[in-house]
This record gives sequence, structure tokens and C-alpha cells, in this order.
Amino acid sequence: RDILFVSTFSCNLPNWSLFTRGFVTFLKSSTFMDLLRSHKLSQLPSTHHGVVSLNGTDTLNHAFQTLVRNNILGAPVRVDGPNGSHAYKVIDIVDLVHFVVNLYSEDERLFEHDLHEIMARSGQSNAGKAFTVQNVCDLSHCNPCVPVAETADLSKIADALATGVHRVLVIDHEGTLKNVITQSAIVEFLWKHRSHFTDILEKSLFELNLGAKDVVSAKTSDLAIDAFRSIITRKVTAVGVVNHDGVLIDNISTRDLRTATASKDTVKHLYSPVAEFLAAKHKEDVAPATAIACKSTDTFAQLLEKIHNNKIHRVYVVNEHYHPIGVVSLKDILDLFARLDADRQ
Repeated sequence: RDILFVSTFSCNLPNWSLFTRGFVTFLKSSTFMDLLRSHKLSQLPSTHHGVVSLNGTDTLNHAFQTLVRNNILGAPVRVDGPNGSHAYKVIDIVDLVHFVVNLYSEDERLFEHDLHEIMARSGQSNAGKAFTVQNVCDLSHCNPCVPVAETADLSKIADALATGVHRVLVIDHEGTLKNVITQSAIVEFLWKHRSHFTDILEKSLFELNLGAKDVVSAKTSDLAIDAFRSIITRKVTAVGVVNHDGVLIDNISTRDLRTATASKDTVKHLYSPVAEFLAAKHKEDVAPATAIACKSTDTFAQLLEKIHNNKIHRVYVVNEHYHPIGVVSLKDILDLFARLDADRQ
């Protein structure tokens, strides 16, 4: 889902036979999926901040501030029904990005407010009735709610997350929310148990066919708001930032709308060039100063280590000129193991 290339660069790929030989060797291994099957969801610990949830009647401003305060990208939403029944939805930061970008245009008196004030103001419909969280859940059509019984094993979660779902809700037999498991949690589990697939670790990304997806990119001279619009229209979670020579220098993701709220001038920066938006973002020390990148010849172990050490959701693949030629997302890693398991069966 993540990625569509905007600029084209040449790349000399390694010999195709290396890919064929490496992938055939890879197909012989399935110990990681077997490991997942041996662990129940109840064995996976909750996140360090516990399960953060919202109510369907909460305001958009409350939802946004909850995500910012807990340093999370999304949360489950409980929607109460008749006769004491209830169901769950999910709201993601990209849903709020979608809402703000579509509700406000550049010619409105937007720059006088910070993002919290905008979310509070945008919580009113034209009829004066407040928009609530349940009205905006999955507005981006990128974050469906996927509930899984807590008696299931981790492979069920991995299968769902490999399709591009960002988080899965763990529900007990009484319909109570017990945990939220994200792509990051499963990839971290993979890193912790990497000794179970040592034959894969030294394979190159090219041999494993990782990093073949193209990249949505933005230039430093583009408006930051247009970079966020690209995230919405391309249905991705981030865009790579390139300079006038096409060199990868940074990254803008949905996370940046949240972390950039430390500045009173956040919204003003959204209508500034990408270079200025990034300068404001890094002034708050909320992200690495450059995008994390690797080469197609790097090993799977090197890729996992970069993701683990930097706590990131994607690694860009660059050529010898540091031009972005691909990207590896957490979804791609989980999809790799899911395809391996399907081929074995």
C-alpha cells in the first residue's frame, strides 16, 4: 500500500540469479511463523502506556490531544449501541490529517490558530452540531477496525497486519478490549526472536525481493501541506523528501502532524515550503535529521537492526547517488513471512 514512485532514477541491480537462488533458500525456512503459532495473544504484553482508548462521542480535539499526549498514532474507539451493546472502531492520525486538509483551504484565516485550536473549531458542523470521533473513524479508508479474539495465536495477527492494517484489537469473550497490537509490536517480536531464522538474516534485500516498491517523494521547495495531501491521495503513511538533485534528505510522515504541534506556528508551517517545515520539526528534536536508508545489497539483519534501533516504520532504499529507488515498510516485512508460509503450505 505504501508507495508510488514520483521520480525515476537508474539502478544497476545485482545478478538475477542471486535473487532466484536466495529466495529458493528462503522458502525452506518457516520457523518464525511456527513461532507465532506457538504464542497466544494473551502472552504478548500491552504497550508501555497501557491501552489508550476513546469514546465515540468524544470531540475531535479531545481525540487529537489524546494521541499527542500518549505519543501514539491511533486508538480504538468504543461506540455504544442500544440495550447496553457496544462495538469498536479505530481512529488514526491520518484520519485527522484527512479531515483538516479537506476542511480548510489556504485562503481561510487559518494561520491565527495552532492545530489544537483548529481541531476544536473544526469540531462544529455547519449546523452547529459537534462532529464526534465516531464520525471521523477511518475517514481515510486506510484503517479498518480488525478485532481478534484473545485466544487466537500471533500468526492471526501477523496475517492481518501483513495486509496493511496498522493495528489489531484484541477482544475477550465478553467483548472487552484487552490489548492493541501494532505492526511495530510484531516486528519487534521478530527482532527479539531473530535466532529462529538465522538463515534469512544474511540474505540481501534484493535476494528477498524487499525494497522493490517505489517511493512517493516531495521536493524541499514543495509546500508541506501538499506533502500531506500526497499522503492522503496516494494512501501512504510517509513521503521521502529529496533536494533539487534528487538526493534523499529527509522524510515526512503522518507522525509529523502530531509531533509538530509542539510549535504554536504548526499550521503556518504547513503552508511553508517543506524545507522550512522540516527545520521547524527538527528544532523540536522530534525526529531524526535525515531519513533512514540502506542499499539493496544490505542484509535483512541490517534492515531489522535499523528499524529496531531507530524505532521507525520504514527504511528507504537508495542507489549509489543516494537517490531513493525503493522503500521497505513494516507491512513488507510481515508480508514476506506471510507469503513464505503460504508457499510452504
